[in-house]
Amino acid sequence: MDTVAEVEGLYGPFTLAERVIQQLWSTQKFTNEQLKSSNGLSLEVIDPGSWNHLEGPDFKAAKIRVGERLLQGDIEIHLYAEDWLRHGHSRDSNYQNVILHVSLFAPKKPIDLEVTELILLPYLEEDLETLALNAAMKLDQDEPFTNNTAYQQFLKLASAEEQANTLREKAKTRWLQKCKYAKIRLDRYSWDESCHQLCLEVLGYRRNRAPMSRLALAYPIGGDLNDWTNPEKLYDNVAEHWRLRGLRPANHPLKRLHDYSRLLELDSNWPQRLMRDLKPILENTKYEAGPVIDFRKTNDIKKGIQATMSDLLGVCMGESRLNTFCCDGLWPLFAAELMNDSLYELWYAWFAGDISDEIQNLLRESKVKDHEGVSHANGFYQGILQMGLES
Repeated sequence: MDTVAEVEGLYGPFTLAERVIQQLWSTQKFTNEQLKSSNGLSLEVIDPGSWNHLEGPDFKAAKIRVGERLLQGDIEIHLYAEDWLRHGHSRDSNYQNVILHVSLFAPKKPIDLEVTELILLPYLEEDLETLALNAAMKLDQDEPFTNNTAYQQFLKLASAEEQANTLREKAKTRWLQKCKYAKIRLDRYSWDESCHQLCLEVLGYRRNRAPMSRLALAYPIGGDLNDWTNPEKLYDNVAEHWRLRGLRPANHPLKRLHDYSRLLELDSNWPQRLMRDLKPILENTKYEAGPVIDFRKTNDIKKGIQATMSDLLGVCMGESRLNTFCCDGLWPLFAAELMNDSLYELWYAWFAGDISDEIQNLLRESKVKDHEGVSHANGFYQGILQMGLES
C-alpha cells in the first residue's frame, strides 16, 4: 500500500504519496549537485539503482559516493525520516544491504538511523503542490497521460453535455476548497495582506511560490515599504530556498521581485484599489449558470473585468500570470470577502492560466467545446485536475 502524507499547501491541504518521491529518485529530477548527507558529508549519486516494485528496499543495486567512500547496495525511500525506525527496517534482514535512506522531510528531532540519510526536500526543483498535481496527471514517466482510468471514462461519456456537467461537478469541489482556504487566509490577515501574499506567490511560478510566500510574510505591505525598494536584498534573504535550475530568464524570481517593487512604487495601496474598482463590477455581473460562451458574452469580461485587472497589475504580470492570479486565489478571495459564492460562475468561465500540453490535448479529444462554446476555460482545467487527484 502506498503511504501518503497530508501537507498544508499555499492554497489548502493536499495529499502526497510516497510513490511520488520514489519516482523523483528514479528520474533524479531534483538538484543532485552538491548533495549533503544529514551528517554533512558530500553525496554523489552515480547510479540510483533499479526500482523494486516487490517486497524489500525500494531501489536495488544502486551506487553512490559518500565522502570518499564508494558504496554499492540498496536505497530505501520514505516521506518521513522517522519511518525507517517505525517500519522496523533496522531489525529486518531484508534491509541489511541498504546504503542510503532517502526521506522527503527531516526528523522533528535528531535521531540515529544507523544508515546514511539524505533529506530530499531542500533539493526539489518544484514545490510539493506541483509535484502532487503532476503525479495526479501522470504517475509513471513512460505512461501516457490519457491512460488514467478516470480520463478514459470521461472521454467515453456519450454527450457533450455529460462531459461538461462532469467537469463542472469536479471543478466545484476545487472551488469550495479554494474558498475555504481563502476564508482561512482572510481570518488571519487583512484584505491588503492577503492580496500581497497571493500576488507574490503567483509571481513565484511553480518552482518558487514557497520562498515568495516567505518574503510576503516577512515583509508585509502594511510594514516598512522601504524594504521593497531593494529587491536584491530581499532576494538574498531567502537565497537558499530559490529553485533556479532550468528557469527561463523572464521567470527569474529576482526579475519578478523588481516587477513587484515597481507595482508598489506606482501604487502601494493597490489591494484597496483592486477592491474599489472591481467590487461594483462583480456586484453587477450576471451569474446565471449556462455555457461558458454565454457567460463571457453577457458580462463582456474581456473588456470589463480583465481590462481593469490589466490596468492595475500589468506592470508585474502578463496575461497568462494574471489569469493564474485570478483563478488560483483572487476570485476565491473575493468570494470569501464579499460572501458571494456566485463568483463560482466567473471563476469557472475565466480564462485559463498556464495549462500543460497534456491537458490541452485531452480537452481537444473531448466534446466539451460543443456544449460550452469555447475550447478552454479555467473550470475545464480545474475539473480535469480534480479528476486526476481523485483517481
